[in-house]
Amino acid sequence: MSVRVPWGLLLTTQESIAAQAQESFPRWLSDSERRRLAGLCTPARQSLFVSCRYALRLLLAQEEATVSEWSLGSAAERAPWVERCSVAEEARAALLPQLSLSHSGTWLACAKAPVLVGVDLEIQACTRQRDIPALAALVCAPAEQEWLLAQPADIQQQCFLQLWCLKEAYFKCLGTGVDFEKIRQVTWHCGTLRTKPHAVCDVGIAHARLWQAYTGTGEYLCLALCALEPLPELMPRQAMVAPELKWLGDAEWRLYVA
Repeated sequence: MSVRVPWGLLLTTQESIAAQAQESFPRWLSDSERRRLAGLCTPARQSLFVSCRYALRLLLAQEEATVSEWSLGSAAERAPWVERCSVAEEARAALLPQLSLSHSGTWLACAKAPVLVGVDLEIQACTRQRDIPALAALVCAPAEQEWLLAQPADIQQQCFLQLWCLKEAYFKCLGTGVDFEKIRQVTWHCGTLRTKPHAVCDVGIAHARLWQAYTGTGEYLCLALCALEPLPELMPRQAMVAPELKWLGDAEWRLYVA
């Protein structure tokens, strides 16, 4: 009998995980990962690739001692996938987990789930200001624009980043990458509210959980996890992260057809 894959979410920084990744590198890389690594043209991109792949294995293995037991596949324009695992009979009996990966600035996030899953991480410096009305017109459904522009001016930047993070996580879950022809045809709604936005259908097509935090250097961190079925209660596992994040809370969201 197969064992259901547990959900998991890991959050770390490239700096804090790089030393551990390099210590046993490159013994744990698969053949397809070696080919991808060889095609990267700068040391910075190579270092990021290695750190991301190590973070995925750390999420899967739960401990550093067994990261090399997981073999992952790699291909351009595709989420990483588990090729095989040789750690234990229980792991061999389990269905292979679905994976998703994201990075922003110096931060990394990766997720595992028993179903198709998408994760997106966005970091914004406190000094960065986006043109919110213009961006909202480009990527937000009418109900999302209405909600966004109704927010106080001092939090509109963060609110837009939440919507963008949720949308990118959804397209990652589908495995398509962001589709700008369809991005305004779906609308996210915070599940803690009693009513959903106007002019949407009654049937939700995806679920998400979104976390917010401030980093030790004052950056705003937004993290979204999306699946086509309800998500369990979970918090991001922080691996070797210093300084500590200041969490602002989390919320459930649902996606509807606009």
